[in-house]
Amino acid sequence: MQSLDVLECMQISNGPTVCQEHPEVWIYAQSPSSARTASAVCSTRTSVAAAGVYVFEFPQRALPATVRIPARTVTYYVRGPGGRRQTTTTTITETTTVFPERHWTATVTRNCARPTTINFDVIVKKIMYYIIPPFSYPDGP
Repeated sequence: MQSLDVLECMQISNGPTVCQEHPEVWIYAQSPSSARTASAVCSTRTSVAAAGVYVFEFPQRALPATVRIPARTVTYYVRGPGGRRQTTTTTITETTTVFPERHWTATVTRNCARPTTINFDVIVKKIMYYIIPPFSYPDGP
C-alpha cells in the first residue's frame, strides 16, 4: 500500500487552469496464478557394478501454456476535493497470457546396496506455476 499526494490540474474552456490536491492510497493486488501439472514417463534398465546412489535424468519440454484470467470489477475510493470520498468502479478486462515452452528435467534416484540391475518404468510429475504480472489500483481510506 502506498499513499500519494496527487495534484490534478484541469484546463477549463475559456478559463484558467484549475489545480486541486488530494491524497490517494494505492493498493497493489497480485493477479491470480495458474498451475499446470507436467508429467513424463521415464524408464531404464541397466546393471550397476557397485553399491551407491544412482541418479537418472530425463530432459523434458512442457508445451506453451495459455492462461486466461476472467474480467473482474474493482471498486475503489478516492478522497477528492474538500476531503469528499468518491467511489469509482473499474472493470479490468479479461487477460490472456501465453507463456513459452519450458524445459525441465525429470529425475529418478535409486539407492543400491550392492551390484544389481536397475529396472524402472515410472511417471514423474512436476507442477508448473505461471504468474500473471500484477496490477495496481487506487483505494481510499
